[in-house]
Amino acid sequence: MKGGVLNGAVKPGDTMAIVGAGPVGMSVLLTAQFYSPSLKSL
Repeated sequence: MKGGVLNGAVKPGDTMAIVGAGPVGMSVLLTAQFYSPSLKSL
């Protein structure tokens, strides 16, 4: 999951859309929070 966040070059203030609230979506959410984006969960 961290690879997706790093490959996406997430920076503070970026907007992310996470589709799905399963184990993968939750892992991405938790990992992405380290980079302080503006999160949208769908």
